[in-house]
Amino acid sequence: MNLKIGNATVAAVLFFAACTAYGQTATLNIQGRITSTPCTMSVGSVSMGDVPISEFSGSNTPAQQYWKTFTVTLQSCEISTLQAASLRFNGTTAFGDSTILALTPGADNATGFGVQVQTSDTTHGSGVKVRMDGSQSYAFNVNTNQSTFQFTSYYITPAGATEIRSGTANATATITLTYS
Repeated sequence: MNLKIGNATVAAVLFFAACTAYGQTATLNIQGRITSTPCTMSVGSVSMGDVPISEFSGSNTPAQQYWKTFTVTLQSCEISTLQAASLRFNGTTAFGDSTILALTPGADNATGFGVQVQTSDTTHGSGVKVRMDGSQSYAFNVNTNQSTFQFTSYYITPAGATEIRSGTANATATITLTYS
């Protein structure tokens, strides 16, 4: 009987040795980035229309009916994912005032005038004259998720203007968007 138990033990050991599982581990590496879509902005041309020169006889700015609003819109990105976003304006200034954008010079162009722009947005800020020399930024309030920023533009004839003449009154500025 000892022989049978011994044979059974040997058989069991041989059976389990034949069924032994072997294993190996490996590391799975997953690599990539979650990125945000780059922001773009849009702003159209501002049509100031015809402003009578007589509007400037008693004031250095015309009546508000001649003031024009425009909107800068953030596009292609989720404003809720931004930590900050701001705009800077840069153009040729006039009359020694960084808040007055110079008119484009030309033979048939108006003289003695410039363009002033101010913030007019209840969410991001209102009533601040925009510096056209790029030295100041105008921040979006990203916590509101509002992707538009409204501004108002108007012609101005400053006290330092020596010759005032009617004519074409165009101006150009570059707006730079910075965000993170």
